[in-house]
Amino acid sequence: MYTNPYEGIETMQWYKANLHTHCGTGKGTPGRHDLKEVIGLYRECGYNILAITNSDLYTDASMYEEEFDMTIFDGYEYCKDKEILVVNSKNVVYGKHQQVIDSAIRDGGVSFICHPNRAIPTGNDLKENGEYNLKKCWSPIEIDRLGGYTGIEILNGKAFRIGGSGLATDVWDYFLSRGKLIWGIGTDDFHRWEDLSRAFTVIYSPSKSKKDIINAIKRGRFYVSNGLLIRNISFEDNTIKLSVKEEVPTFSNGYRFTVVGENGRVLLTKFGDELKFEISGKEKYVRVQVTSEYGSMLWTQPFYKKSLFELA
Repeated sequence: MYTNPYEGIETMQWYKANLHTHCGTGKGTPGRHDLKEVIGLYRECGYNILAITNSDLYTDASMYEEEFDMTIFDGYEYCKDKEILVVNSKNVVYGKHQQVIDSAIRDGGVSFICHPNRAIPTGNDLKENGEYNLKKCWSPIEIDRLGGYTGIEILNGKAFRIGGSGLATDVWDYFLSRGKLIWGIGTDDFHRWEDLSRAFTVIYSPSKSKKDIINAIKRGRFYVSNGLLIRNISFEDNTIKLSVKEEVPTFSNGYRFTVVGENGRVLLTKFGDELKFEISGKEKYVRVQVTSEYGSMLWTQPFYKKSLFELA
């Protein structure tokens, strides 16, 4: 029996979200651009949900929710060591990684391991002598020591700008294959204007209230994209049906659907307008990745055997 994270979405709305945003803390900081200006620009780009997550700093943006008709989450990025993204919490924690995660849970929030495949050096780590303060990427062993986090950034837009890979589906498959149920999110990790709308998360929810959105995130009712949108998705009789479209219309002649299973093994590659894939019953989990001929991509959450998984 497989669990469908998108069950019941026919009665819900979809909301475009960026859950990792640095802005409004002043010149010389990661959030160098004006808070109101950044929120307004995200609204113009069609976003409904934004999390303001400055580095080790809580930033109150609640006064702009009504003006821009957006759900704006409290949060921060823990940066005292390897980074963790916290959404829906006002309490900034400076201790150990597990303390950060535990605090987010107590506050009713969620936490994500940030850009596990980001290369070194990192963005603002240039010392006065011209050398870099190097930070290593997360290793799977380090992540595996932690518990209670909601997922990882499988797509981080800023990481491509500063060097290395912002793609971490390999890390995702590593944990899914070992029976850890974690969700994948996509974020801009916005610091500069060129980071805008490079990666986003589309959330299915009854409303854009914070309670409903957090509940949807915890249940995996979302997908990751950098330019494709789901047109239809269903799961009946162990069969996944999926069709997509470009967020910005193009002259695309079809898409490449890649079905991925345990240990990142490709179970099927199909070109066309729609995917139809029947799970054999032997797979621990199945997730789908879609690519357009222009390079836009989309990733679903896993369809999984609940009995073989535990929460992270």
